[in-house]
Amino acid sequence: MFNIASIVAVALAAATVTTEAKPVGGCHFDNLLVFGDSYSDVGNVYKLSKGAWPLKAYDHGRFTNGPVWTEHVARNKHLKLKNYAYGGATTDSKFVQGYSGAASDLLVPGFIQQIDQLYSSKPIPKKDLASSLFVVDFQGNDYFFDPTASPVAVVQNIENGIKKLVKLGAQNILVVENFDYGIIPYFNGNATIAGAFTQAAMAQLVAYKDLEQRLAKEYGRPSDSKHPFRGVCHNNSKDKKPKVTIGYYKLNNLLNHIRQPKVSKHLGITDIVLGCVSNDYKTVCKDAGKHLFWDAFHPTAKVHKVLGDAITELI
Repeated sequence: MFNIASIVAVALAAATVTTEAKPVGGCHFDNLLVFGDSYSDVGNVYKLSKGAWPLKAYDHGRFTNGPVWTEHVARNKHLKLKNYAYGGATTDSKFVQGYSGAASDLLVPGFIQQIDQLYSSKPIPKKDLASSLFVVDFQGNDYFFDPTASPVAVVQNIENGIKKLVKLGAQNILVVENFDYGIIPYFNGNATIAGAFTQAAMAQLVAYKDLEQRLAKEYGRPSDSKHPFRGVCHNNSKDKKPKVTIGYYKLNNLLNHIRQPKVSKHLGITDIVLGCVSNDYKTVCKDAGKHLFWDAFHPTAKVHKVLGDAITELI
């Protein structure tokens, strides 16, 4: 086991919040509903591909070598986890279609489609909305399937999805903002392409700042609370304007912190460049815990645990 105490302060600082209601003591969450891509998928693509993808070296259909961060949050807080995330998903399939599978030929639903096609058909009961936390976690597939995709448009899709969820009754939403896509092992040896993806990622982070301001105006004033969702207790009143709390987690801050030599050493991570699984999927390292990345695209289970434990502190 490893101690993450040294990064908790940074992890907490990586969160901001927009809220309309002041926290009320004694409230808690019962449900965690997740919309996302391979950073959150716990087996949806595996089921869709009939067990063909991801490969058997991966952990039970996850795109890493162990539980993903949402599973740690659910376990830590004793929440019922409902996962709609699909590896390869984009923010909107009509904007950019996402794919998965060994040959990237398996169509998967984007954020908007996960809401319209999967969640809307069987939404959380109205009586449970106040105790449900909705997670939005999309990490760059729009650019992988269309390098010309606009970061502003990508964040607009996120906003469209958030508003769809609010319209369907969501009262508490956590948005995991993007990290620097240029650091992933997939781009090793190609600084030009890595630089282009870094540029897109930085532009997306700027777009997220604008999104935070827009949603703050619509749903309430910003707060500097270190625990944005603790004690939040909305009701199911018939008010025309919904009472909504939206938190934003800065994943880029956390990964940048982990990549600092002292922190990575503390966590037992000795390789922040190469994945445990080679980019061609032919070899797997002996100790994944020494790596920041599991493969060409995804963090190891150790990093997922750090992220999950950090986000647990926000709830």
